[in-house]
Amino acid sequence: MTPKTTTQALHARHADHVQYFPHQDQDMWDPLQALLHFNIQPAAPKIPAADLERLHQVKAFLREHYLQADLSLAMLCRKFGLNEFKLKKGFKQLFHCTVFSYVQELKMRTARQLLVAGKMNVNEIADHLNYSSPNHFSTAFRNMYGYPPRALRAFTFNFFAPAPKQSRPE
Repeated sequence: MTPKTTTQALHARHADHVQYFPHQDQDMWDPLQALLHFNIQPAAPKIPAADLERLHQVKAFLREHYLQADLSLAMLCRKFGLNEFKLKKGFKQLFHCTVFSYVQELKMRTARQLLVAGKMNVNEIADHLNYSSPNHFSTAFRNMYGYPPRALRAFTFNFFAPAPKQSRPE
């Protein structure tokens, strides 16, 4: 039996997948609906090789200079010859995070290392990471890790502190 419509052809070929096509009475097969239903993502547009190299340079620069107070998208665009759209869109497409979230992650890793080392208090770390106030730093830290920086500081202090010496009765 030869199918008469596109829907019948699909059902004939994929009889076990009939439930995937909710509009069985329609003669038109919608490829977009099929893509959405099967969660097939269209291929991401390719980034030109020159832009790809620049984006990798931006990431390397950020890894080295993320503590600079004058760090901004405009400055990165001027320095690496990208417009703001290409920088933001390309960075997110290539590295799966925004420029700001990458810098934020680097700052929080540094903050965590400094807190565990115990050489700086929370206020000094906030100043070192160029936060406008310790409260802003604490909020960002809590959003990233789920607990405030003072809790990590107290935990590491108590965990790594030498045990108190107990005197033995003689």
